[in-house]
Amino acid sequence: MNEVDFIRMQIDAEQQHASEVLEWCRESAARIAAAGQIDKDNAYFIRSCIQYLAAFLRRDGARHEAHGGCVRALAAQATTTELPSVLARVNAVAAGAGAVAQELERMAAPAPIAPRTLERGLRLCAQHLSERTELGQTLHKLCARHYVIADWRRIAGVDADGILEERRAHGELLARAAALGLPARIHGQRA
Repeated sequence: MNEVDFIRMQIDAEQQHASEVLEWCRESAARIAAAGQIDKDNAYFIRSCIQYLAAFLRRDGARHEAHGGCVRALAAQATTTELPSVLARVNAVAAGAGAVAQELERMAAPAPIAPRTLERGLRLCAQHLSERTELGQTLHKLCARHYVIADWRRIAGVDADGILEERRAHGELLARAAALGLPARIHGQRA
């Protein structure tokens, strides 16, 4: 495995973890709604999920801002017409990540989360993940053709400490999810 493969694998793992955490958060919120009362364990778990998702979105937004820099540089030297539209999409995803992260960070404050606020925040997060995935397919082709290893390093923001922190945070949520009876997911499938 080369360095680019490793970077892409880590970014993909973080995306899968974020999708899994989002699903756990939705399921936990549904349990609270079905019970008609706030369960302390589920409420704490939801807050932890929101914090994880906000941190993921901050990293993801920074990655897309870095992509924007690389795409701008390519657009300046290329004659293709696809790059300006890709750049606009990259900028929109980066801005969206920041806006959704900010919304989730407000929700992670110690005050109780209103159900509609939670639902809106989770819907925005799911929408961002979907837009990110769609753009990722376009960026993958562009990156494969034009990016060099220095571009990948700058975009990824992947280092040993960051990997360990993300895995620790996801592992804690995985353990809490199991304690609450929420299923783990492997590549989008229930385990």
